[in-house]
Amino acid sequence: MERTGVCRKTVYNILQEKVPQERKKKGSILEPFKEYIKKRLEAYNLSAKKVYQEIQKEGYTGSYSTVKPFVREIKGHQMETLTERYETLPGEQAQLDWGECGSIKVKGESKKLYVLTFVLGYSRMMYAYFTTSMKQEVLFKCLRQGFQELGIPKKILVDNMKTAVDLHSPVGQVKWNASFLDFAEQHQFLPVAAPPYWPKVNRCCPRL
Repeated sequence: MERTGVCRKTVYNILQEKVPQERKKKGSILEPFKEYIKKRLEAYNLSAKKVYQEIQKEGYTGSYSTVKPFVREIKGHQMETLTERYETLPGEQAQLDWGECGSIKVKGESKKLYVLTFVLGYSRMMYAYFTTSMKQEVLFKCLRQGFQELGIPKKILVDNMKTAVDLHSPVGQVKWNASFLDFAEQHQFLPVAAPPYWPKVNRCCPRL
């Protein structure tokens, strides 16, 4: 006490105090179901809504808003990039791309003419839609009509169009447009991003 100015009893009480243990971080309510979700998505291209319904039956009591980002994350890992064309099984894959076809006169005004091509990987059957706009609502309209004509494949190889891909880095990291992902989920196909500078198959107006 004479050296420190603190009585022995105070020092003793401090030494006897237990060091409080750090509280364990609370895990996500989705944590026990993540492995199940991963396995289901490896086997089937399920929508987030379908996954949510399945894990509810398994005892999940959380919200759909917790499930959707995780499903999107897993699907993001599955969206591998392709470096070359390859033959696929029927109904497995299709390719989506925009091309330019010069210009046309619309009410006396010259406008660029574009074509969206939707090509099945196995049969090479093609659906083509000509338009003067490449806006996202036009893209979705074209795709819906293409689906009616040729069906919906499991995967669609997408060139780096701004209405579908927000970012595609040279190392393969893909940031998808949220509205396009919602469209893909609604129509039950898995979008696959073509690598940057991937040579386009349909660079110009196709011969129909």
